[in-house]
Amino acid sequence: MVRVHYRSDRGFDFDPAGGARSVGEPSEYQEGVVGETVSAGVVATGVGAGMEFPRMALEVLGQTVVPYLAIDTYVWSLYTPDPPCQEGGLRMRAVAGLSLGFFGVSWKRETELWKRERTWQLEGSRC
Repeated sequence: MVRVHYRSDRGFDFDPAGGARSVGEPSEYQEGVVGETVSAGVVATGVGAGMEFPRMALEVLGQTVVPYLAIDTYVWSLYTPDPPCQEGGLRMRAVAGLSLGFFGVSWKRETELWKRERTWQLEGSRC
């Protein structure tokens, strides 16, 4: 199991001239593996999971214009008996985006505010 602790400021910065930009940066970030192994299994095993939480969005004119902020998280683990390999990883990133939709046509633009990646291997693994 992977445990993550983070605090992040993210949002939009508006200047007096009328411009806007997305901003964000983690102020604290700690991650680690909880337990004795990175993954588990007696046969070759691979698992991956992704989650986008929290996602904050503002819908304007129904769903015509939608600016949003989100934390995109992906974790994975792999076990192979031959060669012995136990490996896992984590990717977290904060994104700001805008989606537009008119008359069945849609457009989306996303900006990455920050990103953190980490991979762990169990001692003695030959991955």
